[in-house]
Amino acid sequence: MSLIIARNTQSDFIISSDTKISVAANSPNNEKQTTYFNKNSQRLEMRIPPIEGCLKSVLVSPIVCICYAGDVENARILIKNFVAITKIQYLDAITEEQLKCIESFFETNTPENVDIILAISFNKLPVLHEIKSGKLNKQIQVSHIGDESVFSDFQYFFNETHKSQENLLLRHSFSFDDMIAQQSSINSSVGDFVVEVLFNSEHSMFYYNQKFKGYDLFNPIVGFIANEAQTTSEETTINGKHIESYLISDTFEPAFGIYFGTTFGLFYHPIKMLERNDSLQGIKINCSNIDDFIQKVFDEYDIWLYGLGFENGMLVEKLTRGQISRNKK
Repeated sequence: MSLIIARNTQSDFIISSDTKISVAANSPNNEKQTTYFNKNSQRLEMRIPPIEGCLKSVLVSPIVCICYAGDVENARILIKNFVAITKIQYLDAITEEQLKCIESFFETNTPENVDIILAISFNKLPVLHEIKSGKLNKQIQVSHIGDESVFSDFQYFFNETHKSQENLLLRHSFSFDDMIAQQSSINSSVGDFVVEVLFNSEHSMFYYNQKFKGYDLFNPIVGFIANEAQTTSEETTINGKHIESYLISDTFEPAFGIYFGTTFGLFYHPIKMLERNDSLQGIKINCSNIDDFIQKVFDEYDIWLYGLGFENGMLVEKLTRGQISRNKK
């Protein structure tokens, strides 16, 4: 199961999604996985390692974001076919005719076991659609797809815990993070990493948000509270200490990476992941530190990542290539 929540109200736009994949215990090739009873789905499910989760908010271009819940493979094929037919990654803007074609494609081709959220940059503003239970709903302000019971938990955090937060985007983001932390502690089908998509009004483009999350770390990390959270181990999902540094790419070529302060990170480049023709899992990058992670992503994929990292007990800003060049002059 999944949970993706999108909000588009006047000047505020945000999409939050998880990455967890849940699979029924009677699925083939499950002998290497442990199982647990999922109260949300009322079924026995396999415990899938966090790094094997999938990207569910897919920026196929800076002007179109496709989010899905339901059957992962059917969703991947749907998105892959859409990209192959439209060549959307090469378009700079969406015309009214193209918008209608996009709407028609998803209304006609979305499988019954998949729900979709579409975010489209049209006339320099974000437009939000959803295809839910086979029905296309246009120009909506708030949409959620996935686990309904977990969405109710998000609503509690949004309407009660963080109701005093005046910044709507922060209120949404904090509520989603709290909900994920809660679900991780009860073996929910929703969880693992949080991926956020925002809208750049200057360029009229969507982009992945850069974040830093530290769980149960030593001081000083002002503003980060220790929570129960899953480790990034490939073998376990027990509670423990870890960090997540979300590093992002240039807005014009959407991609991001998550570095865990260990010996590896995950790289997410939607178009390259679709080209692999097998899954929407992150690309694992083995590395010795955060700088090595950034360099290896650049060497292999020609994408330079930047954002906040954690080194020697301090938060450190990792610069864009342009900033590095200017500093050398």
